[in-house]
Amino acid sequence: MTIAHPYRYPIAFRRQFDRLENLVPGITDRAVNANASNDFLERELQGAAPADFATQNQRLRHLERLIADWRIDGETTYSTHVNFDSRGNATLGFEDVPPSVSYIFFDRDPILQLDDVRGGRIEGVYMREIASDGKPSIELTFVCDEQGWADMNKCYFGEAVKVGARISIGVIPLQEEISAEKVVEKFACDPVFRQGRAFNAALSTAAQFSTQRLWKGFRW
Repeated sequence: MTIAHPYRYPIAFRRQFDRLENLVPGITDRAVNANASNDFLERELQGAAPADFATQNQRLRHLERLIADWRIDGETTYSTHVNFDSRGNATLGFEDVPPSVSYIFFDRDPILQLDDVRGGRIEGVYMREIASDGKPSIELTFVCDEQGWADMNKCYFGEAVKVGARISIGVIPLQEEISAEKVVEKFACDPVFRQGRAFNAALSTAAQFSTQRLWKGFRW
């Protein structure tokens, strides 16, 4: 069984940091001058564009804060079936949010596969209520499972960051009907989310889950 994202994330990056420490002791400690060579740093980053790497790091910080809040709120996790109207719904509505930061794990379904990522699929979504433009809104953070998570103890750091940051973040007003096209526009995504039907299916499933209001007795 797949280890759910909020547990997998810290384990995987601990393995990556252990790998780096074995190569250059002290490199993961900001208080230590590890004196890593330029050749080492260039190899670890694999020529990542500075702007892309900065965006990926911002997404990792978002995830780390989100997972910390999820832990404080009781590690609430749910599981739900994929609900996708193959005809394509014209509108989506997000009616309700669990009372705590929650992680919703999607059952495996071929429609959630990401063909351009090795073993990739949209695994689930973090949900929490926030205020946006003075309106009650739901923040959705979709995350992926892929082979790269299992390789964290041996891949370069740049690749580890890319895998960890393969997410999609968006904010949607609660209790408002909004077109599916407008919903997609509200998300800052890794490019793989823009391909195929997987993201639309994940959005549809999240919207369906938010209308069920079965926060008690529905926990995974």
